[in-house]
Amino acid sequence: MHRLISDPSDESKTKIPTLPLLVVFPDGMIIENDSTEDIVTVMTDINYSKLNEEDKCLKRIKLARIHAMYALQYNITAIVILNGSLIKNNYAVAQDDKDYIYTDEELKNAEKIIVDDDKSLLISLVKFGNIKILEKVGSTIFLEKSDEESKDNAYREIPTK
Repeated sequence: MHRLISDPSDESKTKIPTLPLLVVFPDGMIIENDSTEDIVTVMTDINYSKLNEEDKCLKRIKLARIHAMYALQYNITAIVILNGSLIKNNYAVAQDDKDYIYTDEELKNAEKIIVDDDKSLLISLVKFGNIKILEKVGSTIFLEKSDEESKDNAYREIPTK
């Protein structure tokens, strides 16, 4: 389940969040979600939860590649990693496209977008700075359970390390 909490283009749509996760997008839009799978559903704009595991993996790879391509305009090298291995095949470009031929040094310093599962992908995108995720105090989806009680709908940003 997800729900729009804040849309910078229409402040009248602002709501008080109740679900455990808030995602803040670069344009300032905030959406609340109840699971990591739901966040990926919002980001892929498909009914992700209905897909089998192989198709979910392919959608995560596609989403990661979009973010990696977006990074190029800022001269940031980002690579997509599945099960510890670099995914090199990108059929949208020529095999010798220099944007996709990495030196060992570039690979070592590249931002890594890990697509093993929903949580890994989202943590990678947070580290990469593409989204922010805040988790309700008391929830344990990303953060370890805290002794704090949720007061006034308090949320904490998930760490980038």
